[in-house]
Amino acid sequence: MLQLHMYFRLRNLLPTDYRSVRDIFTDEFLGDGTSYLHLRTAWNTRERDLSLAAVSSSNDLLGFSIVTGNFVEYLATHSHYIKKGIGSRILKSVIHKSRMKKQAIHLYPMSQKKHLIEWYAKHGFRQTTGGYMNLHNYNTRSKASETS
Repeated sequence: MLQLHMYFRLRNLLPTDYRSVRDIFTDEFLGDGTSYLHLRTAWNTRERDLSLAAVSSSNDLLGFSIVTGNFVEYLATHSHYIKKGIGSRILKSVIHKSRMKKQAIHLYPMSQKKHLIEWYAKHGFRQTTGGYMNLHNYNTRSKASETS
């Protein structure tokens, strides 16, 4: 069976993306213990270089990440484009950019469903206390020599 790959590119989120971000947010997050106020706060305090948009060739928003500090507040793909590699590509780019800054990145999955936890783990995140997940982009071990 011939499988067509969808073209999309990543870029930083722009102020004009907010309405589309809000539409995807409404479908994916609203009612799961979060609100438009939380989205607006995250939007206003986002890290510009880590908050990304996946856009089609016609510049339609297909997915996005909103990162504040070193915390992934939101990562979502439009429901019509799930399982097309968009979320993975956004997350890989966020990880790469945070690695270049030598900073860890953290998140709290909105859902603690096994498949979502496994998806983040596949990308290098490790679960910690209370359902939080983190990925250290630097060596946290001491460089002191071991003695036997």
